[in-house]
Amino acid sequence: MTKIRVLCFCFLFLLIAALASPVAASALEDPGIESGCAVILCHNDSGTTLYESAVTRRVPAGPGARLLAAVVLAEAYEGKTEKIVSVNRKVTGLAASTMNPGLKNGEHISVYDLLCGMLVASSDDAAYALAFDLFEDDPDAPAKLVDLMNDKAEELGLEDSEFSDFLGTEPKDAGGAKSESTLSDLLLVALAAQRSPLLREICALESRTVPATDKTKERLLLTRNYLLSAKRIPGYTYANATGLFAYEGTSFGSCGIFSSEAEGRAYTCIVIGSKEKYGAFKIAKTMFEWGKNNFSYKKILDKSEVLGEIKVELSGDSDYVTLSPDSALSAFLPNDVDLQTEIKREIVTDLKTVRAPVKEGMVAGKITVFYRNRQIGQADLVTTGSLALSNSGYYLSLARDFLTSSVFLWSCAGVAVCFLVYVLINARVRYLRKTRPQALAFDDGDEPEREERVAESAVFGALGDGSEAGESSAESEVEAQTDIESEPREPKEKKPEHKEKKERAERRSIAPGAVAEKSGEPGEEDKKNAKADKKSGAHPPKEESAGRDARKKPKAKKAQVKGARVKQPEGEQTLLERMAQEERRALEEEKRKQEEARKAAEEAEREARRRAKTFYDDESGGEVPAGLPEEDVKSGEYVPEGWGDLGP
Repeated sequence: MTKIRVLCFCFLFLLIAALASPVAASALEDPGIESGCAVILCHNDSGTTLYESAVTRRVPAGPGARLLAAVVLAEAYEGKTEKIVSVNRKVTGLAASTMNPGLKNGEHISVYDLLCGMLVASSDDAAYALAFDLFEDDPDAPAKLVDLMNDKAEELGLEDSEFSDFLGTEPKDAGGAKSESTLSDLLLVALAAQRSPLLREICALESRTVPATDKTKERLLLTRNYLLSAKRIPGYTYANATGLFAYEGTSFGSCGIFSSEAEGRAYTCIVIGSKEKYGAFKIAKTMFEWGKNNFSYKKILDKSEVLGEIKVELSGDSDYVTLSPDSALSAFLPNDVDLQTEIKREIVTDLKTVRAPVKEGMVAGKITVFYRNRQIGQADLVTTGSLALSNSGYYLSLARDFLTSSVFLWSCAGVAVCFLVYVLINARVRYLRKTRPQALAFDDGDEPEREERVAESAVFGALGDGSEAGESSAESEVEAQTDIESEPREPKEKKPEHKEKKERAERRSIAPGAVAEKSGEPGEEDKKNAKADKKSGAHPPKEESAGRDARKKPKAKKAQVKGARVKQPEGEQTLLERMAQEERRALEEEKRKQEEARKAAEEAEREARRRAKTFYDDESGGEVPAGLPEEDVKSGEYVPEGWGDLGP
């Protein structure tokens, strides 16, 4: 029973592990690379990195430095590889040679053979000879070649590399600068070398026979890339190897940059720092086989696949058009990859709607494909069909274009501004029309009188008997003024200045008596008149006696009717009311006189017209008027005496 429980528990554990980690079940086999060795494998055609060791630190540049120098020299001598170089005398003292025999001072040899000695036989003196020839025997030629290498590294996009020499060896001095790089940067150098036809040809040579020169006999150069040939060291050849460069026997281990091609697929492998002798060749062979067996092309996008749609306007055929990739995409992926779960797509459409007509193949967006958060492909999204513009849609598009054009919008804005200005001006005019009658109640000639009357009203109101009398006086003044303002005013001639002064003086002479009257005490003039009337037995005028009687009576209570005029008893009229009545009577009299003058002027004009139409008797020499023409005589019209009917 216990064994059954254990078996059930193990089965359940394995089942849960399989369901929880589906990626682990499809993981690639470990190629079995030795620890501490930096390795990278790349598929050249797709640029896909198939494997990269966990080493992230900078590594010795090694063969990468020599290969980068070869890239610079191949570009400098492009089309001039048959040029004969005279070896500088300093070369033999600066560098060792792996050619048999080595270069001699002043020896004449071609550029092509020096490149073969540099890459096939890995000879240092060949690299120095090319550097001095490139810079015309300048003593600083090696340093200048290093500068060109660093410039080329920047051009290729090497971000973490620094080259201090063009051989990639350890510095002779303990504190000397080292050439260091990273695996990804060295991969860029290897790919650049393979793009050069000259370097690709030289790096693929198993051997090279250098013709005899003026100082040596023929030289046989054997490749040090043991994947290509077993003539020097057997046991490491690889049938699919295509070349590049190896570096062996250095202080930082076995190194090499290798290339291969299998089933039409090109690969590049870089190995830096293998501790085993010739270990770089073993690791390269293993990696090439691992990549060939575990990776293949997988179609990730098809041209016929519909990946979206966009809305179409103004078309009578359809309301939308579908989108598909402009080309099929394939990626170099592991054989057991799950395209449904491990491949992610990111679709971006530039257009949400499009207006007809729509042409097939119109770009409307992009699709980007990712594998494990790494971009592996990208394509444009294009329309899959054509849609024509309908007739009604055409006219509708013209109308919409016009209504959304800048000219129409600016015109509407201008009309709106003009309308707003009109409304403001109209409102201002209405306001002025409403307030102008009050402003024109008194013309320029009456303004002093108005101010004087207002001042007198304030004085009389303040000196009256009690607050009610003062309020009644002020209210009467307001009513009088309102009556004056409400009456239609006829234009009148301005009074002469001496008359205005006289009237003002008369009003001022009345003021003291009025003040006394308002205070309840008779004025001096009233006292004299009362004594004279008493002696003569005459009675005061009815109007004055009524005023005095009114002063003796209790004060009338002020009416509190809002918005209505209060009519006071006749005996309680104030001086200002009487003055207002006198002014009204004066205005009416003046208007009457003006009307009479106007009628007189019209009558004179009428008389002049009659005289102009009067016939005179020719027999009397035109002295005696004979009368008016009958057609000019109207019924009831006055005919002057002596203007009788014409005789027979």
